[in-house]
Parts: sequence; C-alpha cells; structure tokens
Amino acid sequence: MFKYEYKLNWAGEIYQGTLECENNEDSKREVKKKLKEIGVPKGKYIFVDIIRLDDNKIIVSEELWMA
Repeated sequence: MFKYEYKLNWAGEIYQGTLECENNEDSKREVKKKLKEIGVPKGKYIFVDIIRLDDNKIIVSEELWMA
C-alpha cells in the first residue's frame, strides 16, 4: 500500500488529505469519491493534485476534473 496526498481546489476552497491505496489508479478513484463527499455538484469542474508520498512522485498536477 502506498500513501497519497490529494488537494482539491473548488471555487477557491481547498480540500486536502491523505489516503492509502495499492496503486495510482486506485488513488484517482478514491479522490473521485471525495468529490462527492465534499458536495461538488455533478458537472462542475475542480482542480486536482495527487502526490505519492512514498517517493514524492506527482500522479496528477493541477488537472481539471469534472465531478
């Protein structure tokens, strides 16, 4: 299991946290779930950053995702 840090920027509000996942794709899926948890309406856009903390590898950098 790898440890990841995520940062979500939606309408000037920053949400961040850490999670543990088996691979990069799992981390992306988990972050997409976070969009629903924080209440981003479907169809809205949000900036996403994901970093794997074990080796500081950038997985996603300032990508624009649609909720």
